Amino acid sequence: MKIAPLNPAVPAAQALIGQLDALRLALYPPESTHLDSVEVLQLPNVLFLGAWFDELIVGCGAVKTLSDDGLYGEVKRLFVAEPYRGSPRRLACTGASATWNGVRSASMPAIP
Repeated sequence: MKIAPLNPAVPAAQALIGQLDALRLALYPPESTHLDSVEVLQLPNVLFLGAWFDELIVGCGAVKTLSDDGLYGEVKRLFVAEPYRGSPRRLACTGASATWNGVRSASMPAIP
């Protein structure tokens, strides 16, 4: 498995984002979903990551760095395709870990 920066506008990322949107909109009212657009995910203050299993992109996640009330980050668009969730692959935990490492790489302070 590989986790690395990914352009959210590529078709494979768009497919994952579409699956996430469908899931979120099925669970929550639209005004409660706070779904950032691809354009927002491409801004310089956003780190968008993809997770590859073999050569297939099976997960994504982003950290949006904000500084309107101190320096902090919001985790956005964290999603793993259903067949790749949980044991034995444990991709969801790895993806969350990689996203957190992206936050640390951006020199944001850790929350105790």
